[in-house]
Amino acid sequence: MPGFTIVKEDGCTALWVDVKAISNGKEFVGRGLLDTGATRSALTADVKTFLDLTDSTDKHEVNTAKGKDHVSHYLIDITLCDSVDFSNVEFDLFKSYKGGPDFLIGMDIISRGDLAVTNYNGKFMVSFESPSRRNIDFSRL
Repeated sequence: MPGFTIVKEDGCTALWVDVKAISNGKEFVGRGLLDTGATRSALTADVKTFLDLTDSTDKHEVNTAKGKDHVSHYLIDITLCDSVDFSNVEFDLFKSYKGGPDFLIGMDIISRGDLAVTNYNGKFMVSFESPSRRNIDFSRL
């Protein structure tokens, strides 16, 4: 079953994952942020340029921390943490910031599987699998 677990021992609680994006015969490897507050996934202009992506003819309206914007979107294939593949995923464009991710992995992708974030005995772990195999019900464990 495709999935991964990341153990965070550096005190960082951001949900960072490795992302490989493929389009137009090119491959971009970068850093993604699992963003449960994002409805849609997004990529930066650097990724767009590297993969030689063409702007869509229509633009999506998106709500960001800085207000509403209208952005292009792109179809790409991605792999999360060298183990979970998604094909023909639509990504919006977002403005990068210093130290920020190359990709925002939104609920459009996260909802295709199971995401668990745990902190048992102070060990912060992020686990994800897709497709989902079962429900996780913490009230019954």
